[in-house]
Amino acid sequence: KGDTVLYDRRLNVADAGGTLSETNKMIETNTTFSQGSVVVGELGNSVRYSGKLETLATVGITEEVEEALKEDMAKVLDLQVRAVVRSTDIKIKYSMTGTASSPTSNFDTDGTQSTVFARHAQTFDIKEIVDYLRGTLYAKHYEDKSYVCVCSVGFHRAIYDSAELQDAAIRGAVSRVWNGEVMNFYGTRFIVETNSFANTQNAFRGEAVMFGKEPWVKAVALSPEIRVKLSEDYGRDKGVAWYAIQAHNEIWDTSVAGECKVVHISNV
Repeated sequence: KGDTVLYDRRLNVADAGGTLSETNKMIETNTTFSQGSVVVGELGNSVRYSGKLETLATVGITEEVEEALKEDMAKVLDLQVRAVVRSTDIKIKYSMTGTASSPTSNFDTDGTQSTVFARHAQTFDIKEIVDYLRGTLYAKHYEDKSYVCVCSVGFHRAIYDSAELQDAAIRGAVSRVWNGEVMNFYGTRFIVETNSFANTQNAFRGEAVMFGKEPWVKAVALSPEIRVKLSEDYGRDKGVAWYAIQAHNEIWDTSVAGECKVVHISNV
């Protein structure tokens, strides 16, 4: 019990395996575990209404209020994740540099972005980040041999307008697999997020986060739920709320290869 939740993190084995000789013993090594922690907190919102309104309304007040609160709950939970992504604990920050015709890239590894965007995002940037996840961080795929990009509407539009992506779509190399997925390109599945990420930053389109397996942890003491207020004043005072006790946190707050799994693309 308590509001601090601990979670385990496993490192790679200390020594790699290799070829065995029939007369020698099996290679022995070890692996190391560490722990991270996150403090869960209360989240929620509520709407009060009168018994008179419920009686006279031509729509189901309770049902309409519940739907509005579910939408609010989704936005709040998205903002919780955005706070983690934008924090300095996510060490890898990516900037689009160069020009549209001669694009370059910049990776900051201390959690602070030192270079502002110089252009809109392109397919070049997706390939740069995927290659960084694969070749520098050695990040495992999130699922089904793919990384994931959660992006704003503006970022997705910038990528979608790329001539290379249009060519890929014509060839059938861009597919849609997950529910809500807008495209799949260069081993990356794209999900458009509409609640929290910025669509425009310093005149350039959008914000995004790309990640592999185990990007962050969600600690849940009480899953989000809808609660109906016990009526007061003889049924004249009513209400509905959503409530949860949970929190999100990055799993690895380092830029070390084999540990870091997340790259944040933002001018924030």
